[in-house]
Amino acid sequence: MPYVNSVHLMGHLSDDAKGREAGKSYVCNFRISINNGNKDKPEWSNIDCVVWGVKAKNLAEVGKKGDLVEVCGKIHTRSYKNKEDKSVWVVEV
Repeated sequence: MPYVNSVHLMGHLSDDAKGREAGKSYVCNFRISINNGNKDKPEWSNIDCVVWGVKAKNLAEVGKKGDLVEVCGKIHTRSYKNKEDKSVWVVEV
């Protein structure tokens, strides 16, 4: 059986979407908040997301804190060394 890496999320932007030039392309990093609980006892999850190209530019122009967004993509993990020379792992959609 082949491996499947597919994610479909709907949530609210945790902050205004911010984009930037990245070489010949455009990238927008953003975070969505998802309520996994209920109205009486909310349990929030914050998911980091990345979008590239024209979609990134569009989201950066119009994406404001609290906007409802739908994200379809795949889980991606990466690591880097921070200023204290410690490894930091990041999980993004």
